[in-house]
Amino acid sequence: MPKEFCEFESYYKQWIRWMANKTVCNGPFDVNAFLQVLTRDAETQDFQQQVNELFDWKTSCDDSGPVITVAAVKAAHVEAVPIVTTEAPATVIDTIGKARVVNGRLNARKKSIQELAANIKDKQISGMLTTFSAVASPSFTQYQQVIDKILLNWPTGKKKTLNKKQATSLVSLLTGNYLDKYTFGGGDLSAITAIKPVLEQVKTKMALADIYKEWNAATVKKYEPSLDLNQIENLFK
Repeated sequence: MPKEFCEFESYYKQWIRWMANKTVCNGPFDVNAFLQVLTRDAETQDFQQQVNELFDWKTSCDDSGPVITVAAVKAAHVEAVPIVTTEAPATVIDTIGKARVVNGRLNARKKSIQELAANIKDKQISGMLTTFSAVASPSFTQYQQVIDKILLNWPTGKKKTLNKKQATSLVSLLTGNYLDKYTFGGGDLSAITAIKPVLEQVKTKMALADIYKEWNAATVKKYEPSLDLNQIENLFK
């Protein structure tokens, strides 16, 4: 069923981007069309066998039936079906749970950035902050510009465009936002290591370890187990 698998993969990739509030290619994501693909012949034994063979899922039967089954997905009520394994399972990522966590982290930071921006009198700074928080995939240049602006207005002496709490919170939030965009789903370490020169400047104003701790790398590792977190952590030393 090459055609069906290709169709599913295409919708799945669009769904992941849609769940992460990213731009979906070829127009808005069609949830109903994706559900139709998922539920097509879902209750037949042939479909279950094909899925098991495709992912090399083994089944063992007892009086209650097979340990691993493929349940039908109903368009009116979709629920995640837990995967039950019997022997030393490989790492299984809960994609629905991952999307929920990623969206939660990004939305929480976006809200905090916008709340801080609303209390900053300098319209140029507040505008840059609001724009950065709304960008789906901020570039290194965008990150560098907004951090440079904060460092330029770092509270010293009579200069009080930002207070210390605003400045440190914004640097942590903006950096965490940037890291999340390039670790979840892609693990683009080149885009992450590119910020080292910026962090060296930040280091003169605040502890980089505080930024890394606030980022909560443990959650990232849970959903991106193959990611080299040591390489990222070294940037904050």
